[in-house]
Amino acid sequence: MKWRFGHEARPLSWASCGYSDWASSARGRYGYLRRQSRHAIRDAVTMDNPDLRMVATVLGSSDPAMLASFYERLLGWTRVTDKPNGVTVRPTSGSPGLSFQMEPDHVPPTWPSVADEQQIMMHLDLAVADLDRGVAWAIEAGATLAEFQPEEHVRVMLDPAGHPFCLFEGSV
Repeated sequence: MKWRFGHEARPLSWASCGYSDWASSARGRYGYLRRQSRHAIRDAVTMDNPDLRMVATVLGSSDPAMLASFYERLLGWTRVTDKPNGVTVRPTSGSPGLSFQMEPDHVPPTWPSVADEQQIMMHLDLAVADLDRGVAWAIEAGATLAEFQPEEHVRVMLDPAGHPFCLFEGSV
């Protein structure tokens, strides 16, 4: 029997194949099967993908409206959702946008990362036609230039909530 991805069908458990002693051992349970789990999950998918669309990337903030206002100005996007616990901005093209959710206990990440400090969960990469003008614009909008700059042609900026984002020269 062939599954959707063209691989031979195989059970998810080696014990069901008569290898109960080996499968019940710690080596069997936690060694081989763990390495095989990503293939078992992939091979077990029998349905077609549902219709999915990415709508936004979400950033936490103790003041979502303030952070949304910053990105509205920085990116020239439009506010499409404005609720006390969350705000969304999106380009007029309808492409995915940014959402800002209320996190009353938001702790800004540490840049660069330091052990035992709030870690960066993600960051945005933003292309600009001119790096110096892009940095000046971001600062005028409310960003700060991070003290540590790891690359010559990239500028790490911090938004008003402390989330890092990178500016680099590229196609816009």
